[in-house]
Amino acid sequence: MMTALTIQPLALQIDIIEAASNRSGAALDKAVASFESGLAKDDTLAAFHR
Repeated sequence: MMTALTIQPLALQIDIIEAASNRSGAALDKAVASFESGLAKDDTLAAFHR
């Protein structure tokens, strides 16, 4: 589901993740968790500068 996310501009990626985080559903929850698990744990701004 989120594989197409990486081809989007960073600003749009952030909006997509934020929108998905505000929705409910097993598939979206899993996709958001997968994305967030790939972020640096010690960098609170990691989602904003990949």
